Amino acid sequence: MVKTWFNQPMRKKRRHAARAKRAAAIAPRPVAGLMRPIVRCPTFKYNTKIRLGRVNKKVARTIGISVDYRRRSMSIESLQQNVQRLKEYKTKLIIFPRKEGKPGKADASIRFKPEKARVPTEDERNHNAFVTLRQARINAKLVGLGEKKKKEGEEKDK
Repeated sequence: MVKTWFNQPMRKKRRHAARAKRAAAIAPRPVAGLMRPIVRCPTFKYNTKIRLGRVNKKVARTIGISVDYRRRSMSIESLQQNVQRLKEYKTKLIIFPRKEGKPGKADASIRFKPEKARVPTEDERNHNAFVTLRQARINAKLVGLGEKKKKEGEEKDK
């Protein structure tokens, strides 16, 4: 029995689309996960290889950098290389606050103020939100068709 692999190109396309979708979903954050420094592998056999390691800082985890409390930088070259990578990373970094502080004077007017309870009007009682949203979605979907019919109608009138 021979196993075929004809779905390879489509699988590649699907994986690419999934990666692009994930990148868009986690937009300001790095796509490949947490930022990692470049380190050399241990032992004589592998010390020519360079791989991604982890950084030892308290703030690192909060800004998306992997942490390894066991490692120490032994060479100045790799330390400088990683410092440069981290500086570049920090320039592109966008940090959103986890907790909202006290609003400033400009923010106070924008803040949401809940309405007091009241009796709904007749229009509000008869309004069907589901139908309204569904019609809006259909109108947005068929906007091109409507324009095409309008153009055809104008051409017939001429």
